Amino acid sequence: MSSAGHSASPAALSSSSELTRGPRPLRLARPGLSRAPWRALSPDPDDILWLRREIVRDPVPGSRPPVPLAVAVDCVRLRLYKDQVEEESRRSERERVSEYNRLMTDRVAQAVLIRELGLEGAKARVREIRASGNLEGDASDRLMYRFRRMVERVFEYFQTNGMRMEPFQMELLRGVVLGVTEAQFGDELFRHKHALLSTLNLAPLGSESYDYQDPARSHLHEVEKEFARYANPYTLCLAPRQCGKSLAMRLILAAVLLHLDINVMVQAQNKHMCTTLRLGVEAAMEELQRLPSFLQTERTVSVHGSPENRVYRFDPGYKGSSFAHFLSSSNDVSGHSFTSPPRPSLSISFSVTSLLLLAVFAFFFLSLSFHFIS
Repeated sequence: MSSAGHSASPAALSSSSELTRGPRPLRLARPGLSRAPWRALSPDPDDILWLRREIVRDPVPGSRPPVPLAVAVDCVRLRLYKDQVEEESRRSERERVSEYNRLMTDRVAQAVLIRELGLEGAKARVREIRASGNLEGDASDRLMYRFRRMVERVFEYFQTNGMRMEPFQMELLRGVVLGVTEAQFGDELFRHKHALLSTLNLAPLGSESYDYQDPARSHLHEVEKEFARYANPYTLCLAPRQCGKSLAMRLILAAVLLHLDINVMVQAQNKHMCTTLRLGVEAAMEELQRLPSFLQTERTVSVHGSPENRVYRFDPGYKGSSFAHFLSSSNDVSGHSFTSPPRPSLSISFSVTSLLLLAVFAFFFLSLSFHFIS
């Protein structure tokens, strides 16, 4: 197609097969190629402006192939249509969450639904609402999103308050986050191991293009080795006094309770320490929720339970409930009971009683050994 195409007659332009109106697809020929289509579109004749002579050109002739105005209009309409579909999808998601919350909290709405559909029909309707939300994305991908946001908000907390994470605080974060992944992801953990390590700055060098379906052998070995190191449930962390370990643990526990469906048991030496830890964790939860990146839909809806056994409820469209049990290792633990608790997936002990008993037995054993030797 040469520069003389501007003065061509409508008949000549029609015979050049640049635009074809009819059931056949619209073909656009690239200059310099003889009838070789470089793009094929199938527009709807009722929705496209069929302008044969108007052609959109760049200011510099020949810099790009000419694009018919009809194709440009069609691209704009397609973009607007996609935006409309995305907005309708977000609106339907909000309506689904709103309807689910109404059915879970409003007893009158529950009674009306049972009257209209019957008990089994109402249960099926609730299951249908839940399933419609689960079909919009993979569950493990949504969980990975919450893991990533959890780590990012811990970093954001330190940056916002003008602090820097100490190396042992970073190790505590890595141990807790990677330690609960197996219980959270289950069989889908292999898909997200590299992403989790990358979030915590532990990914092997040169593994940016890591593919879990076909990984390089060297990268796979490094990922598994690093993951097994931190995912070990028997991880020991020794830190001096007055160094910020309690702050780090309160912050990490608060982030875990805010982002994961988890059941946490925190064991301390006495009841007073349990109360101090609970108040510190809940204060850290409030501080995290005041961060600029925290969305309104991700905040806690309500808090239930006793001071020793807490239940934090969230928007069902975001995540399920989180449970925390603050128990003491002294004799007053008998007064703290809860009915049929699920097995905690994260257990943290702040007690030193076991260490003291171990030291006493070791001293007694060494004394007996010295007596027999002498």
